[in-house]
Amino acid sequence: MIFQLAYSGLRSEKLIAIQQKNTTAVKIGLGVLFVVLALVILLANGH
Repeated sequence: MIFQLAYSGLRSEKLIAIQQKNTTAVKIGLGVLFVVLALVILLANGH
């Protein structure tokens, strides 16, 4: 998504502002994703 926005002509300052605005949501989302992946791995190895 970031590459597509940059390719469409969005300036780096604007990209940085968008990233800083959404940092908390991205970190929470990645944390949830990693927990889910860890559970999948642990449950798959248990069977």
